[in-house]
Formats: sequence, C-alpha cells, structure tokens
Amino acid sequence: MEEFNFKKEPAIEKGNTYSVCLRGARRLDTVKIMPLKFNGVLIGQSQVSRCKQFRFTDISEFDCLDNYDPSARTFEDLKNAMYNGYEEFDTSEIVTLVYFTVL
Repeated sequence: MEEFNFKKEPAIEKGNTYSVCLRGARRLDTVKIMPLKFNGVLIGQSQVSRCKQFRFTDISEFDCLDNYDPSARTFEDLKNAMYNGYEEFDTSEIVTLVYFTVL
C-alpha cells in the first residue's frame, strides 16, 4: 500500500489522528509518509502511527470513534460502510485499523 485513496471525502484536519478500516491483515511501516487522496486527487500527506488487526466482529465502539468518515464512527455505521465499500464483505473477516496523523 502506497497511499490512502478515499472513496468518500474524508473529514480530516492537519495534526489530528484518524483511523481507516481496511479489509485483510496488513502491516504498514509506522515511519512512512503516505499520500492522502480523494478519488485519485492528492489532498494531503499523513504518517501511519499504528495498525491493529481484528476480526471485524471484535471491533469496539471505542475503536470507531476516530474514523476519518464521521458517518462511520459507530460499530453499526462502520459495518454498513464496509458492506458498501467491499463486495461480499463478511463480519467474520480479519480487518486492519490503520491510524494515521495528517501532516
């Protein structure tokens, strides 16, 4: 993964840390600078601060609070976003919450 390319416009501010939920288990370098894009257009830069893997059903409400998308900041709303974003998404899948700080 070389960049975050959001399908939905992110509600982000410089200096703040957010999370994004990605399908599958992933490990990202926490010192790497990652471009932030919305529909392929560069909107900023970020630095990955940490990654956490979960079975989707094990994500807590707390884990959803800092999602980049305000409409996905509860477990139910994040679940709906995953169903809308990934074909054949199953809540028993492993996902990765990637936390990033906007530079």
